[in-house]
Amino acid sequence: MNRFNSNDNETNQMNIILFRKKELDQPVSIHDNRIRHVRKILNCKPGDKFDIGIINGVKGEAWIEKIQENQVILDYTLEDKIQDQLYPITLLIGHSRPQSIKKILREVTALGVSKIIITGTDTGEKSYFQSSIWKDNKIQKYLIEGAQQAHSTLLPVLKKYDTLKKGLLHLSETPNKFALDNIRGYERLSALNIEYERQIILAVGSERGWSDRERELLQKQAFSLNKLGERILRSETAAVAATTIMLTKLNLM
Repeated sequence: MNRFNSNDNETNQMNIILFRKKELDQPVSIHDNRIRHVRKILNCKPGDKFDIGIINGVKGEAWIEKIQENQVILDYTLEDKIQDQLYPITLLIGHSRPQSIKKILREVTALGVSKIIITGTDTGEKSYFQSSIWKDNKIQKYLIEGAQQAHSTLLPVLKKYDTLKKGLLHLSETPNKFALDNIRGYERLSALNIEYERQIILAVGSERGWSDRERELLQKQAFSLNKLGERILRSETAAVAATTIMLTKLNLM
């Protein structure tokens, strides 16, 4: 089965279509989700150009050279160097429901974060790590969808750990560490001063937030506990809102 085919009900908007280099040098199935998009949504006929990119590589243009039986043969040209960049933001996420994780991965990849760390939490369901999204590298599909939406070729680094403590051990050193917390958080994230040209690390809990033990772990690792506002938000909403605030502070939005 092609890893890009999807049974998700959500529409994957492809503002650029991403391939692995070797895929472009051989016929592509006419049933491939990307080819369907080119033919049905972009209405491309043989000779019509559309934007492509190599995953974590350069961009370019492709066109349908010919259609034969159940295959499409593409021709293409590629740029000389990578034009995109990811932003100095690491997002640490407590593992939420698989549907929430899918949304978070799509949206924060589109926003341009450079690294995503997903951890188990005291209040989260342990069974989430056995979800089918973690099998056969299916999780990468949601990063690719986010990059395609943003017309980018670059995917963030994605790591997972079964506990918050393990995830915290793999963070870079930076003074810009912020954990969203509506219980003990006092100062709003939007009111903070940050040190520019330094990595920003944002930590967002799972649906039921952080435990007291995890709050202590975060504070021992020099995280400040902050809130977005007075309302309690879904994990996916909080992750996107917090990332957007930081991108604004970095003058990137």
